[in-house]
Amino acid sequence: MTRSSVVLSLLGGLGAGIGVGYVAASRLVAKKVAQKVLTKPRLYIYDHCPFCVRVRMIFALKGVDVELVFLANHDEDTPIGLVGSKVVPILETPDGVVMPESMDIVRYVDAHYGGAPILAEADPTREDLKKWIHDSADVMRRLYHPRFQAGYFAEFAQSTSRAYYKAKKEKSIGSFEVAIANSPAYIDALNG
Repeated sequence: MTRSSVVLSLLGGLGAGIGVGYVAASRLVAKKVAQKVLTKPRLYIYDHCPFCVRVRMIFALKGVDVELVFLANHDEDTPIGLVGSKVVPILETPDGVVMPESMDIVRYVDAHYGGAPILAEADPTREDLKKWIHDSADVMRRLYHPRFQAGYFAEFAQSTSRAYYKAKKEKSIGSFEVAIANSPAYIDALNG
């Protein structure tokens, strides 16, 4: 064995050890978070998720302190263990309430934290907004999914998370590279 092959072998082993150690440490942190006694609400979120932003906003608007737990995008065990499916956001409260669904969480927080409710009821007559959201959803997904996975978000800190997200989303929208290349046409469609 040459000296360079020995060095490469050692570096490969070191890299694998660091990777395994990082994954193990991440799992230990997740277990410690789950076992910690709650003294304030806890939100399991992704930083890129607009539904998670919606929930974070109600806590900020009402001045309520909340513990944020950024899940790795490929972590299926934590959300499934909490609510039975891989979804975010998830609210966990000190009194044992655990719930998904952003608007349910927003309404719950508004009713139970930070004083009197502050949110008005949604206007059910805004069919124009519902139609625009429905009509633009596919094009919007083709614009934002490739950009989210390329961004610097906590949920994509591990290459496994970034690859997981890309593989999952490309099943529904096709190649990220094609979506990026077609962005001008998608933007024209939204503005048209």
